[in-house]
Amino acid sequence: MNWKDAAKAQFKERRSPENLKEIPVPEWSISVYYWPEMTLAERRDIFLYAKQDGDRTILDLEAMAMTLIVRARDASGARLFAKAERMELMNQYDPDVLVRIVGEMNGGTESATLEAAEGN
Repeated sequence: MNWKDAAKAQFKERRSPENLKEIPVPEWSISVYYWPEMTLAERRDIFLYAKQDGDRTILDLEAMAMTLIVRARDASGARLFAKAERMELMNQYDPDVLVRIVGEMNGGTESATLEAAEGN
């Protein structure tokens, strides 16, 4: 196996269903799963909506919705949301639940997402 194939295989293993992290969401009667690692394409989709404040990245409401679209998975790794559902996520889902899920996906640090959600 050449080094490129080895590099791809290594990342594919990290993104196997066994490596998904679980976030229980009792309000929805499900668990949302996510991989701690993101592809560059997933990062791009999120950061197109993110704001920079010095060295800190702030997820505004659209970036939080996009985070759920690209990261929220079921137990097998299939996406829960499509890109076309961005506005629906922003307008028809409980923002407190969304902020909590995104905060957990981002390492349990909800401060930046909460500030953005509250307009601070």
